[in-house]
Amino acid sequence: GATPGAFYVYGNVQAFDSLTPAAGTYSFSGGFRTDGVTATELGIELHDEFEDPTLVTADVFISASGNNVILQVQGVAATSINWNALMEYRRVI
Repeated sequence: GATPGAFYVYGNVQAFDSLTPAAGTYSFSGGFRTDGVTATELGIELHDEFEDPTLVTADVFISASGNNVILQVQGVAATSINWNALMEYRRVI
């Protein structure tokens, strides 16, 4: 946000490949602060990672870029994966 503050970001992600079928589930949290212009990562944790063997190279990443917190997923080559994510935050200014 444009107002300086501290953020606790948390959530979970689910992955599903219906052709195999295979699934993966992930949970994460992180601390970030902003000076109103630039977000800074204080630290992150990937708490849980549960995957079928065919999705072992799939992954979830959370980071700061500009003044944003970014959630990214990494798929598996030649595999169509449906993703669902929930990301929430708490803020103090």
